[in-house]
Amino acid sequence: MITHNTTYCLTCCTLSSFQVKSLNAFTLSSVPQRKTRSFSFLRNSRFILGQLLPDKGGWCHSISGNGNYLCLDVDECSENPRVCSSLPGTTGCVNLPGTYRCSCKTGYESSGQGCVDVDECANRICSQFAKCENSLGSYKCTCNSGFVGNGLACVDINECNERNECDPQAICINRMGSYECSCPDGFVGDGRKCDDINECARPNTCPSTTTCVNTNGSYYCDCGSGYTFNGTKCIDINECDEKKCSPNATCTNSPGSFTCQCLKGYIGDGFACEDIDECSIPSQCHSNSICMNLPGSYSCPCKVGYSGNGISQCNDINECLVNNGGCRNKTLCQDINECEVGYYRPASNMACVDMDECKNKPCHTNATCLNTIGSYSCSCNPENTVLTTHTIVHSIFIVSFNLLEPELIFELNMCHETSVKQ
Repeated sequence: MITHNTTYCLTCCTLSSFQVKSLNAFTLSSVPQRKTRSFSFLRNSRFILGQLLPDKGGWCHSISGNGNYLCLDVDECSENPRVCSSLPGTTGCVNLPGTYRCSCKTGYESSGQGCVDVDECANRICSQFAKCENSLGSYKCTCNSGFVGNGLACVDINECNERNECDPQAICINRMGSYECSCPDGFVGDGRKCDDINECARPNTCPSTTTCVNTNGSYYCDCGSGYTFNGTKCIDINECDEKKCSPNATCTNSPGSFTCQCLKGYIGDGFACEDIDECSIPSQCHSNSICMNLPGSYSCPCKVGYSGNGISQCNDINECLVNNGGCRNKTLCQDINECEVGYYRPASNMACVDMDECKNKPCHTNATCLNTIGSYSCSCNPENTVLTTHTIVHSIFIVSFNLLEPELIFELNMCHETSVKQ
C-alpha cells in the first residue's frame, strides 16, 4: 500500500512512450490531491499515463526527490515521420497518449501499429454465382459462366432465348448457369444434333390398305382422297361437316367425295354461288307490277291500285266498291284508269293494253298517223312537204326542221300544200 509522505523512485522503471523529466525523488504529498489517485507505484510495474503497469523485470526503490512532475507523452509520429509510411497500405500516422496508430487505406485494416490487407473474399462479399479474387487492398468479383452481372449480383442467363448449340428440332431446357438440349419424340441424337426417325422403314407401321408417309419427327397412314385413318382403319371423311361448299349451296357427301350445288336463284360451281338477278330477265313479272330482286329469289308486288299475284295477273282495284271509295256527302265515286299514258283498260277486270291514238285522227289532214306502243306519230305526206319530220313521243306537236333552213319550226298540224315539192 502506498502512503503519503513516503518517498518513491523512478530510476529503475521502464517508461514506455514516456520520458522522465526529472529523476529526483518525490513524495505523494507533493502531488496535487486530484493527481494522487492516478499514481500507484507497485513492484514489477512501469509508469504509463500517470500509472504503474506490470513491468517485465525491475522495480522501483526509494530515493529522495523534490516532487516535480516526472513523465511526458512521446509523439512518435513527429519524431519518426516514416514510422508508418514505410508500411504498405498506410495513409498516415496518428499519435495517441502513450502510443500511436497507423491509418489505413481502403482494403486494409489496422493491426495496431501497422496495416494488413483485408481479405474480402473471406467475408463472401461476392455473389454465390461469382468467383472472388483477393488482391492487396482490393478484390474482384466475376460472374460464373452462364450468369451475367457485376459480380456482387449475378443473374442466370436464359440461353434458350439466345443463340445456342441446340439443334433446330431440339427442345432447349434452361438450367441455373447452363442449359440442356433434348431431341423430341420422332428424332434421335444428343440434342446438339437431332435426326429424324423414319418410322415407315419399320415393317407393319401402317395397315397394308394404306400408304405410310414419313414426316419430320412423325408419320401418318394415308388412306387416299376422301378418307382418313382413325388408328386402325380408313373411314370416309364427311366433307360437308367441313363446310367446303358455298353457304348458298347444298352439300352432298358420298364415299370418298362430295358435291356442291348452288341453290335455286343462284349460279356458280357450288363452291362460289352468286345471286341471279331475275328482274334483269324480261317478262318475269306482270306489266302492272314491280320486280324486286331478292337473295336467291325475286318478288312481283302489284302496283298501287292493282291486285293479283304480280306474275300473271294484276287487276285494277275498284276502290269505289268498298265504302264508296271513302267519298262522303253522297258524292259520286268514280274509279280511275291507272293505266299509263298511251294505254287503256278495255274492262275493269282486264289488263291495260295499247291505245290506238290514230282512231281519234290527231294528225293534220295532209299527214299520216302512225300508232306505236304507248304512243303515236304524225308525218306529212310526201307530196305536201320537203321537210324532214322528227316526232317527239307523247307530245301534241311534231317539230320539223328544214335541212336547208334549220331555223324554221312548224307545228304538228301545219302541213302546207303550197310547200315546194321535191
